[in-house]
Amino acid sequence: TPRDNMAVGASGTTLVVAGGRTRLASGTTVDGTLASTEVLPAGAAAWQSRSPMPTGRRSVTAQVVAGTLYVIGGEATATNGAFIENQAYDLATDTWSVVTGLPQGRHGMASGVIDGRIHVVGGGTVAGTSYSALHTVFEP
Repeated sequence: TPRDNMAVGASGTTLVVAGGRTRLASGTTVDGTLASTEVLPAGAAAWQSRSPMPTGRRSVTAQVVAGTLYVIGGEATATNGAFIENQAYDLATDTWSVVTGLPQGRHGMASGVIDGRIHVVGGGTVAGTSYSALHTVFEP
């Protein structure tokens, strides 16, 4: 599925993408909150559809810890506000679960994993153009 502003991660030899939005070359948004999930195993010729995210959104951050993709925060549109959601995708079982969310909704954050803990840094607290110096740590 063509998309931008999506979650992406890798587990072993498999690439996984979830959420995001689709836009035309003109910039017109076709679908502002995708929930679809797709994987591309090493050597595969095409992306494969998987179970959709419980909450479609874009401008998320994502990390893989122990074979699970965590999709954190995001927004629906430039006027809808920011999400607190943190949803976990288990690549082995093709299932999503809801886990502890952000204390405050954010989109456009950055993240990294240190010692198995996900650090979520910055991001906008309101939809559209905003920013923060927030730092949240998740321990999956």
